[in-house]
Amino acid sequence: MTARTGRPVLLSAWMITLIAGAPRTWGYTSPIEDQRTEIVTNLWNLLPDDLSVGHETSGNTLIVTNNGLVRCSSGFIGYESSSFSNAVIVSGAVWSNSAGLYVGGQPAGAGGTNNSVDVSNNGLVTAASCMIYSNNLVHIGRDGALAVSGGFTNRAGATLTMNVDGNLEVGGTASLAGTLAVDLGGAVPANGTEYSLFTWNGGTPTGTFSSVQLPALPPGSIWNSDSLYTSGTLRVDPVLPAGTYVSPAGTHTFPYTNWLTAATNIQDAVDAVRDGGSVLVTNGTYLLAGEISITNTVIMKSVEGAEFTVIDGQGSGRCLRLGDSASVISGFTFTNGAATNATADARGGGVLCSGFAPLLSNCVFTANAADLGGGISGGTVRNCLFTGNTAGSGGGAHQSALVSCTLSGNSATNSGGGAYGGALTNSIAWYNLAPSGADLAGNPTLLHACSPDAAHGADGCLTNAPGFLDR
Repeated sequence: MTARTGRPVLLSAWMITLIAGAPRTWGYTSPIEDQRTEIVTNLWNLLPDDLSVGHETSGNTLIVTNNGLVRCSSGFIGYESSSFSNAVIVSGAVWSNSAGLYVGGQPAGAGGTNNSVDVSNNGLVTAASCMIYSNNLVHIGRDGALAVSGGFTNRAGATLTMNVDGNLEVGGTASLAGTLAVDLGGAVPANGTEYSLFTWNGGTPTGTFSSVQLPALPPGSIWNSDSLYTSGTLRVDPVLPAGTYVSPAGTHTFPYTNWLTAATNIQDAVDAVRDGGSVLVTNGTYLLAGEISITNTVIMKSVEGAEFTVIDGQGSGRCLRLGDSASVISGFTFTNGAATNATADARGGGVLCSGFAPLLSNCVFTANAADLGGGISGGTVRNCLFTGNTAGSGGGAHQSALVSCTLSGNSATNSGGGAYGGALTNSIAWYNLAPSGADLAGNPTLLHACSPDAAHGADGCLTNAPGFLDR
């Protein structure tokens, strides 16, 4: 063998080398070529030179095992376009690339296809950067790790396969495309098991995998990949039921799918139901230690209506937070909710919505308090009664879409004793109190509304006093 400037040395096709015993140092760019297999069980030190597995030919293999250690500058698997089906296998050993690792190519561009790196069994591959080209593969098996101090790129058409007990650590920017395929390796995970596949030390990746292939789980379990691109984890969750139940007399047995095992508090039943599912709540007064928060889309209804089903904030916090979910809430009394300047968000003492997507119907809002919107802030509200609520502005409602609602007996210390802003359709706002705009303020949109603060005759509105039985 001789070294030639600018070209790697090609080794003959019949060579299968076992490198063991004394350390070995080569002084030139080192190829594994011509369908050759190299097995390393000790130290193979190629620094400061590169290592190319299949530089110009196909079917070459490097196996690093039994505590072996390979050191090189950059590592290439399938360097040229003529280099196919080359492989590096690292098992219980280390392959250290002080510069880049290129699977199916080199810095100037793509090379061959069906080239691969496989690391497992406490094996470790390190590199300053890593590029996986289209139609090539990296497999991080059980107890294997790939640690990249700089950038990592999985190109479109490339495949990264991982055992749930493997890990990819990226110190720089991770640019993701192509396929992620995950395997269990025979494990049968229990609900609640979390697997840390990725360590994104360089922050949230750029892009996402175009395809994420997850293995089948036993009945009753489902993958949760919500944190894959943030904390780098996959979690096994129980399959949530389509419907849950709430009753003061329930045994509070997860997943709360009948009256006997019903949850005794509303929040647990909400958390247990799948997105788009229903929560049925029977008669009772539900005293809250903290606000109920609904982040997914839920249909929550009482059995016998607002008269018999009370959600009580006990004056220490808001009753319900809906965010911008398209949830439907029907048949509750919200009382003693509080969202004042002593709390983080002083809107919606009874209920807080972000926008108009949430729908509340056939509810009563009473004795709630907030800086803005004593009864409710935001949301779409139908066939509801607001009375005895207080706020700085919008004693009954603040920036809500009110349809067929009645606001009476509410108050505001600034303006809009009944409602501030939003819209009122076929609704009544009378007998509310405020220094400015006793019933309405903030230029709400009015259609067929009844209020002394409306313009009589405009858009079907009336200023005639309603005929309440107690007035």
